[in-house]
Amino acid sequence: MKKLFQITNGGPKDWIQPVLSLRVGERHCSFAIVDKASKTLQSLCYYTSERINAPRLGALTATHPDLNRTFQAIFVCYDYPQNMLVPAGDEQLKEPGPLVSTIYRSTESPVMISEPVKRLDLQNTFWVPAQIHEWVTGKYPTARFCHEYSLLIQTLEVSEATNCLVIDFRKEDFVVLAIKNGQVKLVQTFCYVTPDDVLFYLLKVCGQFSLSQQEVQLRLSGLIDRQSALYNSLYQYFIQVEFRMPVWKSQDHQYPAHFFTSLNDLALCES
Repeated sequence: MKKLFQITNGGPKDWIQPVLSLRVGERHCSFAIVDKASKTLQSLCYYTSERINAPRLGALTATHPDLNRTFQAIFVCYDYPQNMLVPAGDEQLKEPGPLVSTIYRSTESPVMISEPVKRLDLQNTFWVPAQIHEWVTGKYPTARFCHEYSLLIQTLEVSEATNCLVIDFRKEDFVVLAIKNGQVKLVQTFCYVTPDDVLFYLLKVCGQFSLSQQEVQLRLSGLIDRQSALYNSLYQYFIQVEFRMPVWKSQDHQYPAHFFTSLNDLALCES
């Protein structure tokens, strides 16, 4: 695995109420250790790989012994795009697991997980590679799990939001949550190589849901730099562009704080 970022603000001696947040996806994994008492980021690492599997997660905990310590709470977010959001009371889709498997065919053996999406009366059914889920539950049996889409929706006050696109960038893909008049219209993952790829998908989303480029708010987080060609392209096509920042305290200012907002979202589950 390739380490992209590492932040260390203190060791275990500084931990009063340590909370571990772990995010795992097809080609990335990251973790943050936050002290709940002081709301301070203590440790963070972000890795990428051609494929995240159980042996690589095992190597992660061997490389970072702090991951083997006792935590007050452990939260795991699965960043896999294979999912289905349905109304919680829809009897015809009471068991959407088989339909998710049909839509997202894979050579990997998946585990199906369903969870409610709070405040919106939705059910999110998603799959996770079996070897990943078995490793995580074996390593952290008390962990609480969620899907990236559920987390993103629940982190934001969707009902109070105006027209906006909430976008979180990773190295080769990005997640878009489209909100119009306080309603979720779309949450989806798109792959990209160039800024033009990103613009194509965002303009298509705007067109599909009649979101004006002049009025829609872009709330950005993840691996996008203010000086990058990608940011400049977005700023040329959209007027209202802002970064969605984490709220934890950190002494490290080597990297832009919004790079790690998604990990902060997960840490806030304990708040």
